[in-house]
Amino acid sequence: MSDDLASLTLDFDAAPRSVIARIQGELDLSNAEEIKTSLSRTLVRGWRLVLDVSQVTFFDSSGVALVYRLARAARDEGAVLELLAPEGCVARRVLVLSGIEGVVPIRDLP
Repeated sequence: MSDDLASLTLDFDAAPRSVIARIQGELDLSNAEEIKTSLSRTLVRGWRLVLDVSQVTFFDSSGVALVYRLARAARDEGAVLELLAPEGCVARRVLVLSGIEGVVPIRDLP
């Protein structure tokens, strides 16, 4: 793990035709590109990537940009991106204010 990722963890689980990626910690400019690269490797045509940001403790415009770029990559690959950001989590407010719901669905439950 790089120093930039020291305050962040990224874990993966598999489900039928789905990958669930859970981010915990601070998502910011120092680690967003590295996270996007890791997440992009999970995109498979016809599969779903669920990005769980419910445990993110800091989420700024770098996180929003990551989600937009990941949504574009998913579309280009023929995959589906969904966000798991329950009401009250740090990332949800930023995501809603960014208008990303028009591009990527935000769900409360897995």
